[in-house]
Amino acid sequence: NLLSSNKGLLSVQAMGDTYKKSKGNAGLEGVQFQLNLLTVFLLNAIHSRKNWKISTENKEAGKFDDLVLDLKDECVLLQAKFKQTKKINKDQLFSWNSKTADFSLPKYFFSYLEVKSESVEKTVIVCTNTSIDEKDLKRFLTRHTTGPDSMLHCEGASCQFFTFNENILLELKSSAEIYLDKNLQGKGFDKEVVTDENVRDFLNHLQFFSNYPSGNKLDKIIEHLLTRLNSSALYRKVSSQEIYKKIEDWFKQPKGEYLTEDRAKIMFGEIKSDKYCEQLKNYYVSFKQDDAFSFTDTKRIFHVSSQGGQLLPVLKIYHALQKDESKKLYVNPEDAVEVQHQILEAFGLSRYTFLVITGVKITEETAIKEICGKLKDAIKKCANKKVILVAEPNDRLGQQIGPDAIFHVDGSVMFEDLSDECQKNLVNKKNICFQGEEVSLEELLTTQASKDWARAVDSDILERLIRNKGIKVGVPTLDLNDGNSRCYVRRTFKRQVYKSEGDQDSDELRVELSPTIPLSLVGESGDEISEEIFSEEGMYGVMEDVVLISDGAGMGKSTVVARLATLVKERNPHLWVIRIELSEYTVILRDLKKSGESLTVTKLLNSEKATQLTNHLERFVFSVDKKVVLVLDGIDEISPDYTDLVISLLLQCQEATNFEKVFVTTRPHVVHKLKAKLRVPSFMLDPFTEENQIYFLTRYWTYHLNLREDTDKRKCEMYAEALVHKMSLIDLNNETEDLFAAIPLQLRMLAEIFQESMGMDWEGCQEFLRENEEKPRLPEKIALVKLYGMFIDKKRD
Repeated sequence: NLLSSNKGLLSVQAMGDTYKKSKGNAGLEGVQFQLNLLTVFLLNAIHSRKNWKISTENKEAGKFDDLVLDLKDECVLLQAKFKQTKKINKDQLFSWNSKTADFSLPKYFFSYLEVKSESVEKTVIVCTNTSIDEKDLKRFLTRHTTGPDSMLHCEGASCQFFTFNENILLELKSSAEIYLDKNLQGKGFDKEVVTDENVRDFLNHLQFFSNYPSGNKLDKIIEHLLTRLNSSALYRKVSSQEIYKKIEDWFKQPKGEYLTEDRAKIMFGEIKSDKYCEQLKNYYVSFKQDDAFSFTDTKRIFHVSSQGGQLLPVLKIYHALQKDESKKLYVNPEDAVEVQHQILEAFGLSRYTFLVITGVKITEETAIKEICGKLKDAIKKCANKKVILVAEPNDRLGQQIGPDAIFHVDGSVMFEDLSDECQKNLVNKKNICFQGEEVSLEELLTTQASKDWARAVDSDILERLIRNKGIKVGVPTLDLNDGNSRCYVRRTFKRQVYKSEGDQDSDELRVELSPTIPLSLVGESGDEISEEIFSEEGMYGVMEDVVLISDGAGMGKSTVVARLATLVKERNPHLWVIRIELSEYTVILRDLKKSGESLTVTKLLNSEKATQLTNHLERFVFSVDKKVVLVLDGIDEISPDYTDLVISLLLQCQEATNFEKVFVTTRPHVVHKLKAKLRVPSFMLDPFTEENQIYFLTRYWTYHLNLREDTDKRKCEMYAEALVHKMSLIDLNNETEDLFAAIPLQLRMLAEIFQESMGMDWEGCQEFLRENEEKPRLPEKIALVKLYGMFIDKKRD
């Protein structure tokens, strides 16, 4: 601004990119208050103004130098005062002491005369955290509430300011004349400027903000103002402290450089870059020294190839550049196009040396050419600038730059490239979901040496480990549903072992992990037949790699192996227990039969989405020695055309080193072929004993009738005992041994039939519980056909 010789007033001169900046003299709290007000102005300007620029400590702004906002035809100038004093009173407002007159209206009047302009409307503001004595100054004050277009707008009742009305005119003129006489002699002012017109003009352009929020309250206001900008990704997820730090850096620069709308956008781009750097730092990834990248080559643009994921090469670049004290910018591949664009713009600033570009989303040919041109201009203007592009070999930006201008770097990163400490930290992270349980890589590969970790981890798995993202290995072993588990009866298995005279090895068939009960019999050939009985817990310990379980329909084979799979997993958490119901895989069996190809467990698993081996770690774990327990349920339930395919698969399992145990269920008509091919004996299930039957029925009705009282449970057990005893007396099978209720499926049928009578002339369990009777009324005699008919009627109802 220049002093007008004929008026003694300042007129406006068009401002360039810089201004004359003073050093400022506010204390720490005053500077913090000033910086927060600058932030409020900035955010309100971004929200509701265009083509603006902000300056601070502007020498040409007089006493209103703390903050100046220049617009096309308007200017707002602000003086910030942070004080711990009591209320501002009348004496302070009319003070003529220049050294202590923080709120002196005469002082601000003459400063206004210095900065006012004929061509630009100027609003001057005094903003303080201190309250004003409204009672003492009531006749001078008019209260206003700020609107959204105010540069000091904030939500709530505190967003108010005062103006001074005509009542103050005479006293202000008198104080101004004294102030002029005592403080401004020889400084270009004379008494002619203290006129009613000039004082009114000053008062019409003055806003006095008292009791303006500060400290944490002002931080919250800034946070709210930031949320108003959420429609743009550039301003989203930026905290008040992050923007405060950028304003502080700008405030501290000695040269008066305007903060413009474009510069503010770059500032937010820098914040996004800083956040990405912090994100990279917080991965806590370090590399072996001899594996670090080097960017000391004379080339200015580097293309680091990234086949697949980009995080690993970026982390390696970040690690390498940490040794360089130069300033860097990083383009986050997850950021929106507008954010990436502003970071690229920021690279034009002289203070930045390195620009790391990852996954630029800009795809328009014109925009890519523009970016390419700006990058080349930036490195041309500044000899030390370098660009590092992390992208696939055929990246369009790299192609636009041209192969002659780029130095190519292999960006592959392997597990063994990491420092020993970093490797140890990663293998101890519990972000692997192994069959539904959270485990670490070390726990997953507990039987493997540490040198095998690198073979288990490809770049995709490594990136997931670093990102702490879940890695699936196998699906959970499904146990019985709630109803079945509550009624489940623990089973026993038996098999017959033939022992010829002189056979010294047959005793090895005995398994010490489970007590057996041998029964000595003599076969037709004269061989001794030994029958062995195993508990569920002992079945995993039998010596054969393939365990055949064969029995008739309804004996509970599928239920038993479901429970067996869960039991093996519970007792051996390191094992991968896979249960396959073959009837659900008929499509792959049909296709392989048609094509003449062989069946493998991998093909079987990958044929269904639920069991696919979807990542490198899954495939590696599946191949580990003695890692897999396979349960193949229901060979007899698939077409006989596929039996040979399945037998071939089982023979493979016997030879493969990764299978610890294979359990197979089938019915007797298939088991002879399996035994002959696999050369293993088969197991049968013991039928339910009367005790088992009573236990099952009692538990079934307790669950389905929702019995809570002990007396009801005991009465339910009485009904079960009576029914089991009644069934054992009924001739259901032409005078042959009665095993009807000993077969689990048929016992369940009885449980459903006799749960309630449904209007019959006998009592169901539910009716018996209601009556006060010692014995239940049961049917005298039931033919087998009638029993099945009752079951069908029950299902129909």
